Amino acid sequence: GAAGGVGSTIVSLAHSLGATVWGQCGSADKRTALLDQGADEAVVASAQDLADAARDLSPTAVTDPLGGPFTGAALSVLAPDGRLVVFGTSAGSEATLQLQPVYRKSQRIMGYGGGRLSDQKRREDMTEALSALSDGRLRIRIDRTFPLERVNEAFAALSDRSVVGKILLELDPPA
Repeated sequence: GAAGGVGSTIVSLAHSLGATVWGQCGSADKRTALLDQGADEAVVASAQDLADAARDLSPTAVTDPLGGPFTGAALSVLAPDGRLVVFGTSAGSEATLQLQPVYRKSQRIMGYGGGRLSDQKRREDMTEALSALSDGRLRIRIDRTFPLERVNEAFAALSDRSVVGKILLELDPPA
């Protein structure tokens, strides 16, 4: 799910921190966009093909905005002592996991929702994010902008998974 709004931002952020970044996406066009966003490599794979496509990666950290069948596939290639952070379920809210590798490899599965941050921590994080945007360390990919009256088209674009990055809604018409 690295080509979505949050996923593509994570790619940019991890790249800016010097990490080797691999992302998963569903099409060749999205693969190109991920490479442009800073990914070192991008795997075009469905949930069923992800474990085989990523078998040689052995990532130390995986962020999972998709859930469903992608979670088990990501966990199957996670390195010993690796962390899987789940923060979305757009591909499904239930996942089947092989538990033996989790305890044998001391893997950690964590959730992130952001809602538990204190106001102070949220302010600090926002300040750092805006600074990173300002100086170019962080890039937010904008796929397209819709006027508010075309909000249903924006939702359709999200539903048919044709979006790479964020969609913006224009609240006020241009002057």
